[in-house]
Amino acid sequence: MFRAPTADTVEVYYDGDCPICQSYVRYVRLREAAREVRVIDLRIDRGAARRFAEQGLNPDDGFIVVVDGRIHHAADALNILALLAPPDGFFNRLNAALYRSSRTARFWYPFLKGGRNLLLRILGRKPMNALGRAEDP
Repeated sequence: MFRAPTADTVEVYYDGDCPICQSYVRYVRLREAAREVRVIDLRIDRGAARRFAEQGLNPDDGFIVVVDGRIHHAADALNILALLAPPDGFFNRLNAALYRSSRTARFWYPFLKGGRNLLLRILGRKPMNALGRAEDP
């Protein structure tokens, strides 16, 4: 049986205005995989959003997950979350089936990202990079 790896710290940075992103971070169960799990809304923590942008990581392209100091982004972030989350519960089993393999994560990710972008447009919510973070404190 597959045994999920463990980590000391996991930080998940996500778009707090995206209902898909909100649901994902609510249902993925990481507490058993790390001593410390932090979930950070990048629309609130603009400083983190700027720091990632300076590193060439666009939060509108997907989750950013930092595991023990190592940064994962977009499909790679979903892949590492699927590896870390224990395979119990319907959501985590589905998550594992779609994203545990980096190859399948890269395949499915553009569909997920496209759905997120479409949903944000339908809801009238701006992408994070359109919020003028450079002027914010």
